[in-house]
Amino acid sequence: MKYEFKKIDIDSYELIYTSKNKEEKRLPFKRTIKMAKELNSITMRARINLATKLSEMGLTKDDLIIKTEIGNGKTIYNESNYKILEDEAIQEQSLLTTNQIIEDCFKMNIQELFEDMGVDTNETNLNQEVANQVTVFTQKFLTIIKGDEKSPSSENK
Repeated sequence: MKYEFKKIDIDSYELIYTSKNKEEKRLPFKRTIKMAKELNSITMRARINLATKLSEMGLTKDDLIIKTEIGNGKTIYNESNYKILEDEAIQEQSLLTTNQIIEDCFKMNIQELFEDMGVDTNETNLNQEVANQVTVFTQKFLTIIKGDEKSPSSENK
């Protein structure tokens, strides 16, 4: 998977890659404040969605916390059940937000983009090396969108 993010101006970039048809593709995109805000609010939106789902089931965060009295007026709180659900909700919200931003920038979803780049995203064929390449690409892209990049031009080798 060979690609490069090229900075055009302060908020304009170009994704350059070789497609599965061996053609060089250049996809221009612009980062916006709205995109950066969406990325920065992932955790908040995930927690709100989790609270809504729990409420719909008639549960609260406290229902998932295991309280153990250990004597002498001391209590141990085990929040691991809640933490697992919260982590899953954040991961899901991250994927949804990333996919939406990729659609906004490239007019195709993340799966279509990777398939055009020659990456088989079928879960049964996804080996660790390909998974790592996809992760690195996504991290580089999101770093540009957030405005955290030092040098957006980089090539995944």
